Amino acid sequence: DFHLAEPLGSALEALAARGLRLHAAVGGPQEADEFQTEPLRVPAEPDDLWALVVGPEDSGPSEESLAQCQHRVHVVLRHSGTMEPGHAAAICLYGLASPRD
Repeated sequence: DFHLAEPLGSALEALAARGLRLHAAVGGPQEADEFQTEPLRVPAEPDDLWALVVGPEDSGPSEESLAQCQHRVHVVLRHSGTMEPGHAAAICLYGLASPRD
């Protein structure tokens, strides 16, 4: 399901309280901060409940949203630049939902 929530912070708190793992889509490994980013070759566990947080192309998810997410994922790009958020979301959703080999 796709959901747009306002205010986002409250929605993320509610999802985490229900046991969902929160994944933030970031621009790449350079945005790891204190978190380890995960390339999309590592999908979520099969029985996990999870949500993906995607932000605008130029800035990504807000700092407040990133602080609430347990994991950061990124799409590996062959060339520098950014990816349209809808395309990045589709790739991230596919990667997270794909079964493990």
